[in-house]
Parts: sequence; C-alpha cells; structure tokens
Amino acid sequence: MGSRVEKLKLIRKERRKKRTKGIIIVLSLFLLYYGIKMVNDHIEYLGYLDNPIILDIDMEQGKLY
Repeated sequence: MGSRVEKLKLIRKERRKKRTKGIIIVLSLFLLYYGIKMVNDHIEYLGYLDNPIILDIDMEQGKLY
C-alpha cells in the first residue's frame, strides 16, 4: 500500500490521461466536422455534381485542366 501522496499522484496522473484523451477526441471531431463542411462548400462552388471531373491531366498535350 502506498502513502497518501503516492495515491494522489496516481489519481492526478489518471485524470490527466482522461483529460488528454478527451481533448484529442474533441479536436478530432472538430477537424472532421470542419473538413466535411469545407468539402460540401467546395462541391457546390466547383459545380462538382454537374461536372464530376475536378482534375484532368492530358498526357499527350502535357496540359492540366
């Protein structure tokens, strides 16, 4: 059995791990949401549904459309 100070250190360490995991999950969800929002906005802007080709490479002429 450890002393009271060791128990408190262990509890703080566990809380820190939980808090860090929570922050990482929240940031990941935020980035996912923002990324999906950006893609949806650009689909409208580029008219992707009307013309599904965003990037086209013509190797014969060496052009990028």
